[in-house]
Amino acid sequence: MLTRGTICQRFPSLSPDHADHGDHVDPSVLKRLHGTFMVIAWLFFNSLGNTVARYFKKTWTNRQYFGMPLWIFYHRIYMVACWTLTTASIICIIVDLETIKGHAHAIIGLTTFVLVFIQPILGMAGSGQQQQRPMAILRILHVLIGHTAYILAGKRLT
Repeated sequence: MLTRGTICQRFPSLSPDHADHGDHVDPSVLKRLHGTFMVIAWLFFNSLGNTVARYFKKTWTNRQYFGMPLWIFYHRIYMVACWTLTTASIICIIVDLETIKGHAHAIIGLTTFVLVFIQPILGMAGSGQQQQRPMAILRILHVLIGHTAYILAGKRLT
């Protein structure tokens, strides 16, 4: 009969004492928070925000909350949650590492963070009801930068 002890003896990597997480033997609480916050921010809140903006823009226009269509209201809530968790995650990892290392994960992660930080500014600036050329350009930039940040974040999650 297999018990936990015999399984751990046969497969040492399944032992609770063997915590191998890539190049880190035992990640700190802040590193775990960094990863957890990023997964929740990007796989949950950002995905919901993108879905609302893409598929409900034309259908959720009749009801309004705080003077804005329902889809914009929910899009903003989800994206603010993503922005907040991403910012908290970056703070956690910088505090934990005490420095920014120049490897690919850090470079792409910080690039994504800069894009995420710019997004609300572009979203607010391009949200006017007029169809003026500068606002159309800001909306296009908002969409392109948002998709770029989503792709980069997805690449970092793998």
